[in-house]
Amino acid sequence: EVVAKIGATDAHNRIEIGQPVTLKELMNFARMFGHMGFFTKVGSKITENYQRKRTIISVVHSPSKITYVEIEKMSTREREAADLQELTILAKDLGLTPFPSRRAFLDLCERLTKQDDWEFRGSDADIKRLQADIKKARSDKK
Repeated sequence: EVVAKIGATDAHNRIEIGQPVTLKELMNFARMFGHMGFFTKVGSKITENYQRKRTIISVVHSPSKITYVEIEKMSTREREAADLQELTILAKDLGLTPFPSRRAFLDLCERLTKQDDWEFRGSDADIKRLQADIKKARSDKK
């Protein structure tokens, strides 16, 4: 799946638009995007997703052994406040502690970028590395 994310990294209400693609389409898209000259990075993480009604709970493992949980729910502007409250209660029920501040969340993001992510330029070597990451995460089997 290719996902466009619109909004700040730490926004609880950013817009995400996804499109399922085949592995071959993903590689073509990645190569094209890599040659556009934008800074592009690959986040090499393994994610286990669990669904609870319309809520997705993801356990994310990074190569540097950082593990964290994301709780997400597709919402609307009208339901945003109620859904956020529901997700906050679910986190508490699961024994999870939300980040105490925006800075704490951004610090984790920066740590993951520094330790685990890699710059992607669309070269043949980058495509091979991306394919290897996808295979390692078994995302090619989905």
